Parts: sequence; structure tokens; C-alpha cells
Amino acid sequence: QNKDIYPIKFTDRVMSKGRKSLDAGCGLGRLVRHYHNAGHRISGCDYSQIAVDKLNKSNPELDIRYGNLIDLPYDDDEFDNIFVMGGFHSIEDLSDLDKAVKETVRCLKVGGYLVAEARADTLENQLIDFISSKGGPKGNKFHKWCFKEDEIIRILKKQPLDIERCEYITNYPFLYKFQIFREMKNS
Repeated sequence: QNKDIYPIKFTDRVMSKGRKSLDAGCGLGRLVRHYHNAGHRISGCDYSQIAVDKLNKSNPELDIRYGNLIDLPYDDDEFDNIFVMGGFHSIEDLSDLDKAVKETVRCLKVGGYLVAEARADTLENQLIDFISSKGGPKGNKFHKWCFKEDEIIRILKKQPLDIERCEYITNYPFLYKFQIFREMKNS
């Protein structure tokens, strides 16, 4: 119901009925289910076969496929919109990032929109990583890479894209990492 939350607040800027969209790295399908239930044409793919199987089992009407950002199972110019919310910063090998962006753009129609989120290299995220890893190197393997704004723009500019907007956003606040702030028990 709340459309002013991450990531819907950002994907809604380009979403319109009749346009074909892809959530690349859809996970358990929050965006796919949201837009499918609202009558939009949206597909999803994810690198986790478990997530793909769960989504397909929960709703066989969804178009969910197994796919890797460096080898998407779609045709050239297939989508009007592609959403990559967290996929680029979760690439296993950073040297594959250019390939992943190029592959994503391959599936995007000319004039289409890529809405991508890449984890910002900020003090807040560095603290979150430190807490998540309990001080050890690369302890939290899900969020691996952080980027400065100019780094991600440089990566995107290697592709035939017009960058309309780049902004820092907060997916969840720093205090969320502390259990006490997540579980408030009613007395």
C-alpha cells in the first residue's frame, strides 16, 4: 500500500501500464508481485534457484526465470524498463560488473529505462559492514561492493545510456542493524 518506500518509490517513476518490465535480481519477488498484482507486465529473474522455485510455486502466473546478471535469459531489446535493485553491488567478482551492466543494457529497448541501485560507499555503509562482519573481512557476503557516485556513473557511461538522475538513498537506516531497534515488544 505504501508507495513511498524503497524500491517502489523509485521504480514507480518509470512504471506505466503496457510497458514490459524486468526485475533482474528479483529475489523473493517483492517488486514482481507488487506490479503483477497491479496489472503490469513484469518478469523477474534471479541467480538463486531456490528463490525462483519459491516464486513459481507461490504463483504460477508470474514469469520468473533463473538468470545471472552477466548472462540474462532474454532477447535483445526485450524490455521497456529494467530494475536492478541491489544486483550490481552483489556481483561475486567485481571484474564482472561491466559485463553485467552491458548484459542488462542489451535486454533494454532503446528509449527504455534502467533503474539501478548500487550500494553507496559511505561511512554509514562501512559501519554496517563492520557490524555485520563482526569486524572480520568480508564477513557479510551478501553486500559486497560499495561505490562512490562518480565510480558508478563511470561504469554506466561505458554503455549507450543517458543518465537522468543519480542520487543517494537509504534502503534501511543504520540503527536497523541493532536488534533492539527492530523488535519492539508491546508490554
